[in-house]
Amino acid sequence: MGTLFSGYCPEFGEERTVLINFTEIPILGSIEPGYKKSSLQCDHLEDCRHTGGREMNCPLFIQCPDF
Repeated sequence: MGTLFSGYCPEFGEERTVLINFTEIPILGSIEPGYKKSSLQCDHLEDCRHTGGREMNCPLFIQCPDF
């Protein structure tokens, strides 16, 4: 499941939108599952000074909440 997420990107100094993919996770004692961020799609990930090429270091990935 993918969701578009917008937020401030320090690499560009402006609002940017990325696609964040979520993985369904079971929650003990709940009928409804939870969702955890699992990956990110950004055209500038490899060149970004803030990520070092790693999705989990992206400021937008960090800002996006799990649900």
